Amino acid sequence: MILGIGNKMRGDDGAGSELAAQLAGRVSATVIDAEEVPENYLGPVIADNPEVLLILDAASMDAAPGSLAIIEMDNIAGSGLSTHSASLNLFLLVLQSEIQPDTFILGVQPQNITFGAPISQPVSVAMEMIEKSLIEMLPMD
Repeated sequence: MILGIGNKMRGDDGAGSELAAQLAGRVSATVIDAEEVPENYLGPVIADNPEVLLILDAASMDAAPGSLAIIEMDNIAGSGLSTHSASLNLFLLVLQSEIQPDTFILGVQPQNITFGAPISQPVSVAMEMIEKSLIEMLPMD
């Protein structure tokens, strides 16, 4: 399962949400665009009971804009990496009490999360690379 998180009205913060929207129907995994409220999608995630959950999100990693990192679930709680830390921590806590998928966050370093800003060029390039890779790794049958 792929879960995209982000606020599309805040520039690069919307990268995960936008990626989920672009991947829906194009990969063999269930894809959910949770926008900035992943906790609202606990029911569908728990019902699907995925073996692996890949969360796509903007992550403040003190890296160059557009940089990518896979962050293990154990390293996200309380770290402040995600731009949605509070709701993501709540989501992960409840999720792990119900089901135990192998959970990873694919974080992209934002350049600009200002309200009304477009997605920056470095993050857009990273998104295209992620999209292409996931489509190749999870082809439709």
